[in-house]
Amino acid sequence: MSGYCGWRKSNNAVIAEYNERYPITKASKVLAKKLNWSQVKARQFLENQGTGEYHHTSKYYNETLYYDVSDEELESIKDDIKDFIYIPKVKK
Repeated sequence: MSGYCGWRKSNNAVIAEYNERYPITKASKVLAKKLNWSQVKARQFLENQGTGEYHHTSKYYNETLYYDVSDEELESIKDDIKDFIYIPKVKK
């Protein structure tokens, strides 16, 4: 469904969030809670895993990456989750 929900995000972005697909900040919080991980570990996993979609947000039509953290998606990638090794970034 094309169009915009006010000035905040596209209607497609609203639908995506209804289906548990979120921008990285929200997705990492949700994933961390579901898997009992830290948000930093969850974010690294999502960044490594990639995303399948983007949506327009803000009145400037920014392209924002959305990550699927639905239970169905997590079930389909459970082996990737199990095999994921968190490597902390070293501060310089």
